[in-house]
Amino acid sequence: MEPSETKHKILLLGGGSAGKTILLQSYYSEEFQTSHIPTIGIDFKSKKLTVDGNKAYIQLYDTAGCLRFRTVTQSFYNGAAGYIFVFDVTARESFEDIKNFIASVEDKAQLNVCKILVGSKIDLENRLVTYDEAAILASDHGMNYNEVSAKDGTNVKEMFDRFIDEVVRRPQNRDSTIFSLDRQRHTEVKLDGGQKKVQNQESKCC
Repeated sequence: MEPSETKHKILLLGGGSAGKTILLQSYYSEEFQTSHIPTIGIDFKSKKLTVDGNKAYIQLYDTAGCLRFRTVTQSFYNGAAGYIFVFDVTARESFEDIKNFIASVEDKAQLNVCKILVGSKIDLENRLVTYDEAAILASDHGMNYNEVSAKDGTNVKEMFDRFIDEVVRRPQNRDSTIFSLDRQRHTEVKLDGGQKKVQNQESKCC
């Protein structure tokens, strides 16, 4: 990575089956994958771009939604420049669960970070969470609300591109050296199925 590049860590947060992994895969491949391995611990994808002539290195972290890995997820809150809260509009429990993630971030994360609430799976008919109630929740916590479908691609690229642009342009992030895998002494560990988990060399997660 070139010294002049700024680095920005963005976390996707939400419960299991909220659609985070498929959403991120759709953004990178622009194709819908009908099956995937549930995220174990932390997985991430990177992206390089130029904004106003300045180079930026983006790390998008797909976090595990199941309870047993939430402590691991919370350990990555420090230094994040943005949070994408994802819930399934067809699952009431997913919407209620996202409130816990929002509260956790507000309790542990630094102030004035970029945040967005995202309702996924809007292509499905059995919707249980209305647009209005999700938009109200987002407004109450000072963020925008977007709805997406990874299956047909609705608003996926637009949502990610707008949010990443907001993160990079935010003044406190311009000279950011937020995160470095080498500096934090993290390694990628291959799991069954080829999935990657990021774990600290000094600790293990069961």
